[in-house]
Amino acid sequence: MRYCRFLIRIRSIVFLIQWNNNGNKEVGWNGTGVTQNTIS
Repeated sequence: MRYCRFLIRIRSIVFLIQWNNNGNKEVGWNGTGVTQNTIS
């Protein structure tokens, strides 16, 4: 049970980061602009 919840939590975080980068590339809301710059 804990392992499944852990995977779901990681997927949700990754999804939020990707959605954030697509929506607010210039703003970098919640520090995601830094990760967006390092990844791409």
